[in-house]
Order: sequence, then C-alpha cells, then structure tokens
Amino acid sequence: MLPFEMKTMKTLTLLALTSIAAFAQAAAAQPADDPIVVNMNGRDYRKSEIETLVRSLGGPIMANFYANRQAFLDQYALTLRLEQLADEKKMAESEPFKSRIAYSRMMTLATAMLSESQRGEVISPEEEKKYYAAHKAEYSQAQTRMIFLGFAASGAAGKPEAEARKMAEELVKRARAGEPFVDLVKKYSEDADSKSRDGEFPAIKPGDESLPPAVKAAVFGLKPGEVTDPLRQPNGFYIFRLERFVESDYMQIRSEVYNAMQKERFEAWMAEIRKTVKVEIKDMKYMTETVPAQR
Repeated sequence: MLPFEMKTMKTLTLLALTSIAAFAQAAAAQPADDPIVVNMNGRDYRKSEIETLVRSLGGPIMANFYANRQAFLDQYALTLRLEQLADEKKMAESEPFKSRIAYSRMMTLATAMLSESQRGEVISPEEEKKYYAAHKAEYSQAQTRMIFLGFAASGAAGKPEAEARKMAEELVKRARAGEPFVDLVKKYSEDADSKSRDGEFPAIKPGDESLPPAVKAAVFGLKPGEVTDPLRQPNGFYIFRLERFVESDYMQIRSEVYNAMQKERFEAWMAEIRKTVKVEIKDMKYMTETVPAQR
C-alpha cells in the first residue's frame, strides 16, 4: 500500500461502512429461512444482509463483528444516522467532502480492479509446465564453495581492507592456477561455519533475495569449476567456486512457477494500461510553484 493510501485508511473504512447500506437495501427477495435479525433506525435487516456486509468489509471489521455483534451494530447504526444527517445538510456536495468521497471511490475501485486482474485469468497445468521448461535456468540452484576474508572498518583495530583485498586476489590466482579450492578454504577462510564443511555454501537460486545482486550475478556467470573475482561486501571479501548447477524438481517449485507466471501476466496487463494513461502538462510554472501553507 502506498503511503498516501495509508493516510486515508480511516476515511475509507468509514465510507465503506456507510456505503454498504445502499447495497443491503438493494438485496433481492429473501428466503423463508433468512430471518430479520435487527432493526436499525427504523429499518429491518435480515441475517443475509448483515452477513454480506461483514464479509464484504472483511479483516478486522469482520473480526470485531463476531467478537461483539451488539457493539458492532450499535456503532453501525450510529454511523448510518450520522450519514443521514450529513446527507440532509448536503455535505457530500461541498468541499472538502466532495473531493474526499470521489477520491475514496476512485481508490476503492482501482484497488478492486487490480485484484480482479490478478485472479481473473486461469493458468492451466500445461501452461505452467511449458513456462518451467522455457525458464529452467531461472530455477536452477548453484552449488558452490566459498572463502571469506574479513577486514576491519576504517580506523578500527584489525586487518585493513587493502590487506584483505590483496590476499583475496592472490587466492583467486592460486585457485585459477589449479590449486585445490578446498585446501585454500581450510587454510585461509575466516568463516568458521562454511570452513567446517570444506567451504560448502547453501544452494543459491537466481531469485534468492537474501543475497546481494552482485554475488548472484557473479556466481551465475560462472561455469562449473570456475572461481569468481573477490566480491567485496561491507564485512569482507567473498570468493566463490561453482561446483555445479542443479535443476529444481518441478513439483517442489510449482507454486513459484505459478506466481512468476501470474506476476508476468499482471505486469504485461499493467504495461498495456499505462499506455492508455496520458498526462500533458499545460503550465510548467505551476509544477514548481511554492507549496501553499497548510490551513
């Protein structure tokens, strides 16, 4: 949710509560097993109307209803009455309420349209498999070994960064010259955890967001047996050797494939929508005018 949307959440919630009344009043004829359960401000409400209301609002509002129905309906009836009084004064036709109501309506429908676009298209199992076959490399895991050389922050006690860089560059040369990488790990690596496993590092996926992009790009740019240049990170230098790529089992990452397809299709849909959006500035001076004082 965007910051300016969060600021209007309370307004949206109040408007949602009051706008449901019109929806409830438009309900079709009720079956015999749908009793009248409450009368608010002189109007009867059936069970289905109340249930539809709270389901439509969902989230904490629905939870509050089921936690204390009496309190919810008391507050709802009060809100309806306040809306009635505001309508009698025609407040919706004057500012700032006219613009606020229009904005809330726009945000509610725009959000609904986004949600609808994401769940409207069905993705078949055959389409999922075809997508996976075309994007196997994106779901491959890189099995690597790693050497870590730390350095102290500038001005702090410990190994200077320049010294760590020089050692890392020397180890890369030795590894590329054929010296066994595991031997270098055992002798020089300063990461105790991976060192105890001969430098073995957890499998790396292209979409893994826990690793810096520079590290993933370097690793997936290797061929099995190759070694990266020293990769500087805030705490030290990393050197990776690619052991092999391992294809992920389709059934284990099927949900990832589905989500990727859904995201790809949504972004394509949004790109087409953006093409239809036109903004033409008629007065460039206005765009840089001093912000008026808040009243």
